[in-house]
Amino acid sequence: MPKELGRYSQDQDYLDHSDVLRFLKKYALTICVCSAAGAGLAVATVLTTPPTFTARAQILIDPAAAQAIRDKTGASESGGFEPAKVEGQIAVLRSETIAQSVIAKLDLTNSPDFKGDAPSLFGRMSNAARRFLLGAPDEGSENLAEAEFIRTRVAVAQFQNNLDIRRVGLSYALDIAYTSRNPDAAARIANAVADVYVQDQIKTMSEGARQSSVWLEQRIDELRKQLNDSAREVQLFRSGQNLPPADPRSFIPPQNPGPAGAKPPVPTFGTNPSAPLSNPQAWVTLAELESKAQNYRKVYETYLQAFTETVQKQSFQVASARVITAATRPLTKGQPKSKLIFILGVIIGSLVGLGVAFIRHAMDNTVHSARQVRDNLGLNCLAMVPRLINTGSNFLSKGQDPLSTEYTFREVAAAPFSPFSGALKMVRTAIVNASNKTPVRVIGITSALPGEGKTTISGNLALLFALGKSRVLLVDVDIHHSTISHTFAPNVKVGLIEMLNGDVSLSKTIVSGKGRGPDILPLVTSGSSVFPYELLSSDKMRETLITLKQTYDYIILDMPPLRPIVDGLAISSLLDGIIMVAEWAETPLNLLEDVVGGLHTAQAEILGVVLSKVAPSAVNIPHKKQVNYNYQPQQQ
Repeated sequence: MPKELGRYSQDQDYLDHSDVLRFLKKYALTICVCSAAGAGLAVATVLTTPPTFTARAQILIDPAAAQAIRDKTGASESGGFEPAKVEGQIAVLRSETIAQSVIAKLDLTNSPDFKGDAPSLFGRMSNAARRFLLGAPDEGSENLAEAEFIRTRVAVAQFQNNLDIRRVGLSYALDIAYTSRNPDAAARIANAVADVYVQDQIKTMSEGARQSSVWLEQRIDELRKQLNDSAREVQLFRSGQNLPPADPRSFIPPQNPGPAGAKPPVPTFGTNPSAPLSNPQAWVTLAELESKAQNYRKVYETYLQAFTETVQKQSFQVASARVITAATRPLTKGQPKSKLIFILGVIIGSLVGLGVAFIRHAMDNTVHSARQVRDNLGLNCLAMVPRLINTGSNFLSKGQDPLSTEYTFREVAAAPFSPFSGALKMVRTAIVNASNKTPVRVIGITSALPGEGKTTISGNLALLFALGKSRVLLVDVDIHHSTISHTFAPNVKVGLIEMLNGDVSLSKTIVSGKGRGPDILPLVTSGSSVFPYELLSSDKMRETLITLKQTYDYIILDMPPLRPIVDGLAISSLLDGIIMVAEWAETPLNLLEDVVGGLHTAQAEILGVVLSKVAPSAVNIPHKKQVNYNYQPQQQ
């Protein structure tokens, strides 16, 4: 059997750029529609989404502490210090305490941004979901406190959703960004967040100092009482023991205790060591009491000093954070980003289109390529015949109807350099090459289903052989759709069936071709009492073909389709070869496999498959200038 010719003769078991291009060309409409839909949705989103503006303020937390750490450690400012502390301050800025303070300060519960009346569809859905989760206030509810609480909760949730706090690099600077539909409101709220945070820091420090001062004051009172009690105890002991006022630190204990069993020496006191004390134990006790009183005095003085410093801190309030950049009214909208949304819409739409194309391609069981024919049927694809393009034909210059039936059978003569004619020349070459080993002169052309273009290919192939100075006979054996007979011999009364029945001789049934066209053996079924397909497989038909071979070089039979009626198989064993025509992107591959299997069972010799009505993009139709050059010879 002949090998595939041209680009289809190469064995390609891999995907190359041409396969990708064919895939994109085939599903270009699907991809473009999805891309356009994505772009349309993006435009609709931009048009229906109200613009929002983002204002930014910056604060610097605890700069003195950070500088102290840098001075102490010698680290550069680019290094990060105490990340936990910075994260803690970010959490404070995001806290509900700050949110509620800002909402109360600016009365945001009455702002349109916090009432959930966003005009966009997405905004309404978002607010509806938030109200559903948090509980929507009942306007007719008698519990006004509960309704106010829910309003506040909704406002806090909206506020926190619009607020964004970020650390600036590894520094102690924090970026406060607030997004609102009103640019002035965005700047006002961002500045309010910074101010409330600074005031909260001052309040926190002041409250801490106040609590410390209260505790210190209570502790000082306790120490004062203990000090007074200790001093009073010293005075009472001194007066009770009738001791003169003296410094107990001048007490001199005995130096030599003496021999064992002897009377202990009497201790002395004061500047005169020789003067014995009247009551040494009393002086020892007095010294202990006075030491205790001195200790209470020292602790009392320490707490009193701390109390003084705390009171000073409470009166001199300095925050550990300060605003370094105040928010200003933003001049450009932050959202929606029109260009980005449009680009994303096109990209997402294209990806969806590709996905749909892949799904359609995976679910498409029709024949599309020569590779499918070779891999699934084990046959050669003789040619991919493009759909007829009638423009530029010589018939048009003669004023004939380009859509007439006769015109379609003369395309190879009217446009010999068209892609259609070029594909049929490949089929003719395959037949000629096949004849080098075994003569292939009686050729049947059939298809799996009606309307797949087999008759058009039969007529043009016969004309192509005739134009090559071959003697060609075109036989119409399609009993159900005798298009060949109706087109080229509409007025004949006898034909193939009558000749096979013996009613007329063979010579009287053949209609001579017009000009250089092939001769026609028409099919007339009126008055026939015998089922035609029984005659087609008869010995009379075999003898007729043998007789015709003596006169004609090639005999081309336009056979009936093999589905749903399989009677056309009856004549297949009488032919030198059969060409199967399958419509590109229409004929199911599994049906084609069944038909080919039936032909093999009938011992038919299949020359190959011709794909008909192929889209120009699938066969790489040349550029328009080249097509015009093929149709109209240029003057040199």
